[in-house]
Amino acid sequence: MIPSNSNNKAGCDPISSNCVIWQGPDLTCVDVCTGDTVSDVVANLCTELAALMTSSTEVVDVAAMNKTTLLGEASSTLTGLIQQIIDNLALTNAAAVPLPMEDIGAYEHRVPACLVPKANNTTLLGTSAYLSFLGTELCDLTRNLSGLSQGAVTANANSIIQLQADQYTTPTIYTSSIGTTNSLQSIDKVLQQFELDYSLLKNALNTPTALYAGVSAQGTMLPLDPAGWQGTYYTAPTTVAHTVQNLWSVIKDLRSKVTILEGLVVAPASNVYPLMGGSSNTFAGGLLDDCSGTYAEAQSATLFNIYNETGSVFDTSVRAYSDAAATTEIVHDTWFVISGSSTVARYSTISPFWRNVMTDADTNAACT
Repeated sequence: MIPSNSNNKAGCDPISSNCVIWQGPDLTCVDVCTGDTVSDVVANLCTELAALMTSSTEVVDVAAMNKTTLLGEASSTLTGLIQQIIDNLALTNAAAVPLPMEDIGAYEHRVPACLVPKANNTTLLGTSAYLSFLGTELCDLTRNLSGLSQGAVTANANSIIQLQADQYTTPTIYTSSIGTTNSLQSIDKVLQQFELDYSLLKNALNTPTALYAGVSAQGTMLPLDPAGWQGTYYTAPTTVAHTVQNLWSVIKDLRSKVTILEGLVVAPASNVYPLMGGSSNTFAGGLLDDCSGTYAEAQSATLFNIYNETGSVFDTSVRAYSDAAATTEIVHDTWFVISGSSTVARYSTISPFWRNVMTDADTNAACT
């Protein structure tokens, strides 16, 4: 029970029945022990009373009673049996003889086991003695309850006042990334902000299922740069971090390839290309574009230098120029022979840039 002054006409200080302790003996008949609260005592008494009022077999065994002398169909319930007895008494009331008062007073009643010690260990008492005994016990119980109530209020007054004055304080938590960072904040506000941040993050990144689907969407890729991947590359990524790492590796690979392509398309600075075949190597050119010339005609042509990016003779992967600044490309489909040798080749402005590299003196067959 909650203490309240709403129905307190005596002006007493209210106290919860949970704070009042039963100091009497153990009452086994109603499952009450010394030290139980008044709330427990009253609840157990009510429980036992309800059981007596509703039970037909657990407390009073109606079936075991001899009902052969009663008129009418014998009842199987306590309520029905009492009603049947009343009906039978009504039928025989006229012939009934009142029981003398001395007989009523001499009738003995069994004392409950929990009260036997207080009745001087007497188990049976006459009607008058029994009523007097019960009255005495009731008065003692009333005095004890009143004393317990007043004593509990007096002993716990300060604690009760403090409990009434105290208010619940929401716990705080130190945060480093939520709300007002690097400070103590109430845990309810932190939780609310965390939920909001999580919703925004989920909307930006999508669900874990969608993220895993994006990670697994990577196909088989090979680097464009002949040197290979520039950094770590996961061929079978399993996390978003793996995918981000792969994206950077692909970007580095593309930039490297673009740099290579720029070197092939854009002419380099002056005097950077080496002489093809070395500083002592010269070439004779002049075989006719229609392939009607001969090797001898090529040898008789004017000697001149040929330059390319790698310096290798007849390198099919790079263009060839007549100057080191790479401003004038060799004429398409022109034959050349290395001076002092029989090695010939035909230049092309379309990759591969050198074709028909051979040592045959007659190059007419290569023109077909």
